[in-house]
Amino acid sequence: MQAQPLARPLWSLLARKTAPMTVRDLAQATSGRRNAVVRILARWERAGFVRRLPDQKPIRIIMAPDIRKYETPPRADSIAPPRTTARQRIWASIRILKRFDVPTLQIAAEASRRAVETYLNALMRGGYVRRVTRGHHKAGSWSVYQLALNTGRRAPAVTQRGGTTIILDRNDGSRREIRSERETSDGGKLTMFVNHGTNLAKALAAWSSDLPDWVRLLASACDTTNQRTVAERLGKSNGYVSRLINRSYAGSYSEAETLVRAAFGQEGVVCPAFADTIPLASCVRSRRRRDPPTTAIRRLYARLCPSCPNNTDAQEG
Repeated sequence: MQAQPLARPLWSLLARKTAPMTVRDLAQATSGRRNAVVRILARWERAGFVRRLPDQKPIRIIMAPDIRKYETPPRADSIAPPRTTARQRIWASIRILKRFDVPTLQIAAEASRRAVETYLNALMRGGYVRRVTRGHHKAGSWSVYQLALNTGRRAPAVTQRGGTTIILDRNDGSRREIRSERETSDGGKLTMFVNHGTNLAKALAAWSSDLPDWVRLLASACDTTNQRTVAERLGKSNGYVSRLINRSYAGSYSEAETLVRAAFGQEGVVCPAFADTIPLASCVRSRRRRDPPTTAIRRLYARLCPSCPNNTDAQEG
């Protein structure tokens, strides 16, 4: 299927689906080639029609809510795409998620915790967001928020004048003036209950928007079990795991990434010895064996592994 005929069914599918879809699912549903689908999605993403969710693997695509009204793809120059500032990303993520907590919003928007909390505070006081569940750090829970007022895709601008917060909505042209917290009738100051007891929260605080997926995988594994169990599986100490999560490790992070992905990921590599895919954990274990090769397969590993492109140990050495 050529790119132009493919665009119409692809657009119609994304407009109907409220849940994110992978490129593979989109290609199968439209009977189109994957490369053609990727090219079309890239063009629409640049125009602001669709957005990818960076925290999900494989990457999933969703159409912007205010674009769904168009039956066919509009001209890119007819809809000016908003600036991709941190606040714009936060606002776009809020509109997609609709119900969220701070760490989820931080990951989705690729923004720092301070940026998320500051903007969320203003949106909450302006009536755009409301808190549905109050969290507490002693209980190990996060406050949950919900989108209350969706005026459009452009992020409301927030400025300060003296003790007054002014929210200018560029979607409907409205202007909201909010007096300082001590003057508001409901004491609208936003209090964030950050669960510093979880490893994922520590990782978010240390890495901010730079949090790699393998560190998130490591922190989640620690929260599921404990640091000691995770450290034993990696063949390392508790302190090693803790320093990775808190971004204070002085050694090689690429080596740490290899260990974490091998132990807790579901990744595979194409092994030249078999001309087939094997688990990354098997690859790492086989190439790092130091005892003499006593079987035919281990002699094959000893011959091929040192020059194998999958062997990152050789590259680092």
